[in-house]
Amino acid sequence: NLVLSKTRKESREESERNMTAVAPATGVGPATEVPVVPRCVRQEFLKPHIQNGLPLSFQVLEEQVELQQVAVPDLDWRQDVPRFKYVFNFTHVPHQRNRLIMTVEPAKATKTAVIKASTTSVLQRRGFTDIETPLFPAQVFLEALKIGASYRLNNATVYWSDAVLASSDALVSAYREVQPYVSKILSGMVGDSPTGGTPFQLVRAFTEAWFDFEQKWVIEREHHAVGALVPLAD
Repeated sequence: NLVLSKTRKESREESERNMTAVAPATGVGPATEVPVVPRCVRQEFLKPHIQNGLPLSFQVLEEQVELQQVAVPDLDWRQDVPRFKYVFNFTHVPHQRNRLIMTVEPAKATKTAVIKASTTSVLQRRGFTDIETPLFPAQVFLEALKIGASYRLNNATVYWSDAVLASSDALVSAYREVQPYVSKILSGMVGDSPTGGTPFQLVRAFTEAWFDFEQKWVIEREHHAVGALVPLAD
């Protein structure tokens, strides 16, 4: 039997407490390691008042990707795995804001012209025609926050791979690093800088961590789903 380190095992105890261990539906064995982001951090982001604000925060980060010209992958998996398309659907932003706070000042018209391109163009350049599909769907981040070492599927316990668990940890960590700058932008304390002083390396790290987790999660989730159908077909 594979044994998790005590600290990491304890971080997943609550999510697995009521699960009865049986053979994984897909033959995927239990992960040897789980994310090291403290459970209290994940719980904090899942508090209703914070969770409700995530779509708006991710809208700000979409703007930063466009403004700072951060590379975005082709996102082929979003179209290749229709079973989980719901994860990438439009997430309502309770208080939709202007694409950039500074656009209200006429004196910055030249800067505004440069900034005005929305992140919708990022997706359109990759063949996405649904303008309501966000670059950073909040549901993806919620999956990263809620992920446990395993979950139930068709009366079996299916284990996530080390790669998926580690990537979820990396995404949450990357968001923690960039979140203070997002809050600064949302508060309007950005001065004359269209980026609000958000470091390029933090935006890039967040973007890379996001799509690394998103791709790994959806492909492995599809693998689990297909594997779970095999016993039903026999």
